[in-house]
Amino acid sequence: MGCAGTKYQAANETEVKLVGNNFLLKQSLAIVRHGDRLDHTAAWETYPAKADYPNDTPLTKEGMRHAKKAGEALKKTGVRWGIIVASPYLRCAQTASCIAQVLKLPIHFDLDIGEVFDEISMGCVCSGPQHRPPKVLEEELKKDFPDVEWIRDEQGKIKVEGQQPNFPEAFHAARIRYAYKVQQLTQAAASNLTSIVVVTHGDCVSGVVEMMKEDTQVGKVDYTAYAVATRQVKVLGKGTDTIVARDEPVYEEEEELWDLKLSGVRTSKIGYMTERMEKNKKGDTLKKMKAQDSANSQEFCKTPSYLLADNMTPFWGSLQEFCKSSSNQSGQCKIPARVEKVVIPWERNMFNLEQDEQSTLQSEDSDPDSLDSTLTSI
Repeated sequence: MGCAGTKYQAANETEVKLVGNNFLLKQSLAIVRHGDRLDHTAAWETYPAKADYPNDTPLTKEGMRHAKKAGEALKKTGVRWGIIVASPYLRCAQTASCIAQVLKLPIHFDLDIGEVFDEISMGCVCSGPQHRPPKVLEEELKKDFPDVEWIRDEQGKIKVEGQQPNFPEAFHAARIRYAYKVQQLTQAAASNLTSIVVVTHGDCVSGVVEMMKEDTQVGKVDYTAYAVATRQVKVLGKGTDTIVARDEPVYEEEEELWDLKLSGVRTSKIGYMTERMEKNKKGDTLKKMKAQDSANSQEFCKTPSYLLADNMTPFWGSLQEFCKSSSNQSGQCKIPARVEKVVIPWERNMFNLEQDEQSTLQSEDSDPDSLDSTLTSI
């Protein structure tokens, strides 16, 4: 069921292509909202753990089924996913576990992609964590997912990294938290030559999509909606042994950095003046994210152990040798299979955007069962 430490599982044959003087990795990021939540149904009133965990609802049976279909849709993309990182709230943990059953990947839990910690999301004035502690979380997950691997700490307990935000958390601070952590995860995955699945909450999905596409505004994120973003990222310069993937930008490029496909994420294009405003907001967010890199005493988004270079097993030897070899003229490099031990101001969008005649959005009654068949590019 798992072991101490954290794993990145690279693809069977990760292909890195030589383009000009740089080796580029084709990397994908999937960011998924959790499935249908029980506390939005009448069944919540009789749920046994309602009093103990009022803000940690499980999925409904339909939510479980829809989460499994989201996993199947991600598998159909053909991407060789390497790791799943999920919010520790039960609805996300169950969604991630459904996906893990399909993709056969381990799950790491990180509170930095957890729910916005304010009265709107929590429904009350809160003190302390609102999600289940690791032992209780495992007891709950084992009932439905005996074959899923959750990353564990040295004591053998499910490991949850990240920081608990202070209540009430400002919404723009949560957006910065989300954007910063997804950037960390994406860059770390690139340095491990792998693609990553992030299972989180709707506000995180919308925030990351809007950071990637500043001319786009997200109106609503359906249950088990997801975005799949793909890019060519520089990992190494020809003839060098300096890994640069960790420093490559995730949101900052002016040109189209990501090929972004959405399912169940309802968007609209914004006008010129609004786009200028969004550029300014994005610029402010990026400044705060850069400040975060050098502020080790921040209360949230400290670098977790699974992103620290000291906890990574070196594996670049074969790639470096390939790059330095003057006899290799093929222009691409296949890395053997391996499992590596690695150990924003916005206002909350409380409305759905109007759809125009040119909109490619899903209808209001879109069915999570068909999300994979309605994948759209923006």
